Amino acid sequence: MRIAYLILAHHQPRHLGALIERLDDGNARFFVHLDQKSDIVPFRNAIRSARAMLLDERLPIAWGEWNMVQATLDLLRRAHQQSPSTHYQLLSGDCYPIKSNQEIAAKLSSGNFNYITINEQMKPGSRFYDRLLYRRSDRHLINFLKRRRSLARLNIPTYVGRLIKRVRGKQDRFTGRTLPAGIKPYKGGQWWCLTHDCARYVLDYAEANPRFVQFFRSTRIPDESFFHTIIANSEFVHTLSPGRPRGVISGNHYVRWRKVNDYFKSRVLKEGDFDEVVASQACFARKFSETQSGELIRLLHERISDRG
Repeated sequence: MRIAYLILAHHQPRHLGALIERLDDGNARFFVHLDQKSDIVPFRNAIRSARAMLLDERLPIAWGEWNMVQATLDLLRRAHQQSPSTHYQLLSGDCYPIKSNQEIAAKLSSGNFNYITINEQMKPGSRFYDRLLYRRSDRHLINFLKRRRSLARLNIPTYVGRLIKRVRGKQDRFTGRTLPAGIKPYKGGQWWCLTHDCARYVLDYAEANPRFVQFFRSTRIPDESFFHTIIANSEFVHTLSPGRPRGVISGNHYVRWRKVNDYFKSRVLKEGDFDEVVASQACFARKFSETQSGELIRLLHERISDRG
């Protein structure tokens, strides 16, 4: 078997280098998308493996926007073309393995499963369904204002965003935006691990269905619904990993959440999380910080080394 690791990174070059070094068993391949806003030099210096490549095509990434999905598709397509693999594991630059390479390989080879958390179908009238119909066109104006530092210092982008939200209200519910006929929308966690056949199906579907892709280009937080909707409306829905193993929160990841306004975001893992992290049946965890997670990473190194 071979694993292609698809990594979305934007900071922490030293941690990214350590992540790749830990997973590099001589057979794995690594494909990294670095946020266009980040300086590429420290990342080139940090990545020592000859089996890792930084994509030349770099997009500016913002949380909850389409480019997150586009960068993921770019990674998956490049890996699928250049290094056909049995599995394609999506990671962030803040992730880290909590199992040895041998344990990861044993889990993935134990069944032809796809590890992607698909929570539920989105129902009309729910806040998740409204999020699906929400248009992102206003973000272009707000991002333009943010790039004008004088306006940003006066907090103008924030005021404009609030004004737009109040004026539009729930207008986007009635704009006639619909998914292609017969497609039911689903949501779930961003991080996943797909088999070769499932990955090929996702790429082929996206290529053959431009209207589907265009719909998600103007959806809020599409990385938590795009891949899930494709897979849940296909025969691959029957190949999802059974149940939810202990401590697995998103695909094959252990994550701890904290609530920020109306959303849940992953919090930094530290030494005190060690027992719960290693008790998880996940292969990876997030998120790790170069400045706050050093002792936890040291403990994980000891555990992983003991297990081969």
